[in-house]
Amino acid sequence: MSLSAFIHEHHEQIISDFAVFARTLMPPGPEMTDVEVRDHAADILTAVVHDMSIGQTSAEQSLKSQGGGDHGSLREASRR
Repeated sequence: MSLSAFIHEHHEQIISDFAVFARTLMPPGPEMTDVEVRDHAADILTAVVHDMSIGQTSAEQSLKSQGGGDHGSLREASRR
């Protein structure tokens, strides 16, 4: 099973575990409610799975591994 398939299959459990972990770092409050944390995590996971499903050439992989790839969908998900 690929990592993207695993994430897709276990999406809800990963989000639940992330929400629990996030509360250990910062309790829910006026900055971000628990629902917002879960929604944010879901947006990020969806973007990651989508990104992993797109084929890349060796040159694109190399560029991306050095921070030179397109950051659009993940950056957008991190701002929500």
